[in-house]
Amino acid sequence: MPASTKITFYDLICNHPEKRSTSPFTSKLRYILNYKQLNYTTQWLQLGEIEPLFKKLGIPHTAVMPDGSLKYTVPAIMDETSKEPVLIADSYEIAKYLEKMYPDPERAVFPAFPSGSSSTASVQMTPAMHALVEKHFYTTIYPVLRGFVMWGIWEAQTDGSRGVWLSRVGGDVANIPRVPASGTEERKEAVGKLRDAFQGLGDAIEQNTEGVWFMGSRPTYVDFVCLATLMLLKAHGEEGMWEEVKTWEGGRWEAYVKAAEPWLVIV
Repeated sequence: MPASTKITFYDLICNHPEKRSTSPFTSKLRYILNYKQLNYTTQWLQLGEIEPLFKKLGIPHTAVMPDGSLKYTVPAIMDETSKEPVLIADSYEIAKYLEKMYPDPERAVFPAFPSGSSSTASVQMTPAMHALVEKHFYTTIYPVLRGFVMWGIWEAQTDGSRGVWLSRVGGDVANIPRVPASGTEERKEAVGKLRDAFQGLGDAIEQNTEGVWFMGSRPTYVDFVCLATLMLLKAHGEEGMWEEVKTWEGGRWEAYVKAAEPWLVIV
């Protein structure tokens, strides 16, 4: 049964028929909230609404830009479960907060040790180590992935977000990264790089003998990072790309997503 919490979760609205977010960071956190069975409501925002609303509410910025301006991003939460509301931004910081405030050994996303004592992955993983794995993930997978998803992300923007989003890629749709056309050697090379990147993830999972997840019989933080990436590709990737990816490694990634279906719901 979901925990009796009163959490507002701030996410980006988009045109996808299932409201699949264009941000893997918000998706990752949504899946964690679902996995931990915490009650929450979603407040959908246009890109241009984030900064003024967060300033008004007191939700902290997540970065300082080179010109000294403050950057406000989703995901963010307002937790009003206790007497004093708690306002947090940044998916990793929110995940740590949820783990601390609503501990549940059966649904820990930062377990001290992986579930399954015989797993070859049985090493202690602190939240900081999860963060390092996540950083490696974004520096190896995402540079290859961008060309396969950026056009779909652009098309999923609402009218209220398009201007802001386009300004972030130089103000011209011609600047949106795209993979080369089907049938070209360049595209074949790009697909090969993406497959190699996912093969590396598959090799890591292969070290675990306890289930489909990275570190045992239950998912942990890095699994939700991976799931958010796969769902980004499935929802917003170039046509036919998910159909190809899900067949790789004997259907590993299709099975991976299927195993997580209870936590992928949009509420």
